[in-house]
Amino acid sequence: MSVATLLDTLADCHEGELTLRSPDLRGRIAATLASLARVPGRDLASRGTELAESAQAFRCILNRDQESLLDNPLQWTSEDRELAHWAANATWRWCAAAASAADASAGRDSAAALIGATLCMAGDSVKWHAIASMPCPNELMARASRALRVAEALGVSETEVVCEADGATLTRQAPHLYARALLLGYFTSGNLTRQQVEIADAWISRWSRDYALSRTAPASGTSMWVDVSKGHRLRAGDVAAAGDVRFLVLEALPRQLAIVERGFHGGRIFPGAGVSVKFRIEEHVAVLDHLHALVEQLRGTAPARREERKLVEGGTVEVFVGVREIAAGARLAGSAARHPSSTSATLQLVEEGARLRDAIDSLQEIELKRRWMGLADVSEGGIGLHAPLGDQEDIGVGDLVAISENGNLAVGEVMRRVPDGTAGLVIGVEIRTRSARPVRLQRIAGPDGRGVRQLDAVFLPGADACGRGDALVVTEGSYDPRARYELAIDECVFVIALNRVRRQGRGWLSCGFEVLDKEQRAA
Repeated sequence: MSVATLLDTLADCHEGELTLRSPDLRGRIAATLASLARVPGRDLASRGTELAESAQAFRCILNRDQESLLDNPLQWTSEDRELAHWAANATWRWCAAAASAADASAGRDSAAALIGATLCMAGDSVKWHAIASMPCPNELMARASRALRVAEALGVSETEVVCEADGATLTRQAPHLYARALLLGYFTSGNLTRQQVEIADAWISRWSRDYALSRTAPASGTSMWVDVSKGHRLRAGDVAAAGDVRFLVLEALPRQLAIVERGFHGGRIFPGAGVSVKFRIEEHVAVLDHLHALVEQLRGTAPARREERKLVEGGTVEVFVGVREIAAGARLAGSAARHPSSTSATLQLVEEGARLRDAIDSLQEIELKRRWMGLADVSEGGIGLHAPLGDQEDIGVGDLVAISENGNLAVGEVMRRVPDGTAGLVIGVEIRTRSARPVRLQRIAGPDGRGVRQLDAVFLPGADACGRGDALVVTEGSYDPRARYELAIDECVFVIALNRVRRQGRGWLSCGFEVLDKEQRAA
């Protein structure tokens, strides 16, 4: 195996329009990359130009398969997951091979291209490890930091390098590519969905030329820092210790976010081309919110944590995911109350001084997937859950989840999903309310007598007693602001209409509602 073999394989892939979904093609490329790992860096550097070109060709081929892989925001097939895992490992092997050649590239014309390939692959590997929900190799950012230092030592840090970005050809310098890898590592630490990771990369790749690396902190304070001698990730706040520190100056970020927002208002999605523009607008807005939060943090205007986390050891809870599971858990709890000998769920919903509602009792029998997770930590505004490796793969950022807390129902949104080494997953949940109620809506027939059906929903009470903050969470496909519904709570039946969507997650909408009529339930 050699660089020439790899180039031939990639050329066949281009000419034959082959896809990386082919296990045979993935196997051929993986075997070649494994062989390159055994070649000394000086030998790789002797074919440096070809190696750098093959890296960019590989990135084009991988981009070709991204759209179909990321098109489904909810559930992946085993084939999808295998491809994502393979891409994460392959880009890491590419990074290591290119870095080995770059280290031995002094005096060669290919030095800048090899350093560029190393940094491109480092950023790609960060992205693909996030998409595949895999922990990044410990040496990944160390390789990227070393590539930057080599570029500075060889005097090629300001040399323009041609690279691919989401189907577009760009020219960037080593600090720009390093900034992309750093920012992706910061933003993809479990807070974004697969599609949002791709959106963040599309934006950062276009914006990275406006970011500067400085040895001194800017007066504006809109910067983050990294110690390039240790290969750590990007950090915000005060510099922890002296070292070879560089500050990533992000003064252009607020202006860039304003450009994206103006585009939204004009019906345009930035950057106007590529895989990411085909995703739902809600995914882009979520990324925009994360970047605004970073700006607020750097400017010191972000709200402080309300309460420190309390670690929990040995706790296990049953978790329900999605509107239908939450409603089904409530039904099982109601059934267990009426028939103690039957199998019961651990979720227990008890209204203060009242029985479970008839709306809950009338839920139909459905098979409920039992989900048990470890309770890692608890705070006023959230909880941390731990899922074993290979379990709960279908849970992602943006999912609606519920757990029982002393007879009350805590409902929240998954905000973070990160690998916990090789032990499993840590899932961070931001709690929206600790007094939610699963309910059932009866859709009222239209003038033609059609449209009658029952819908699961979750009632989220607001903070004030007047009900202005109350909301109903429904599945995305159920939302219809033109329809009228009956909602039975306690002794009353309300006729309501759903109105403004206040928040949206993976497959669910939280919306306000208007009470149109009210009557006492028949005895």
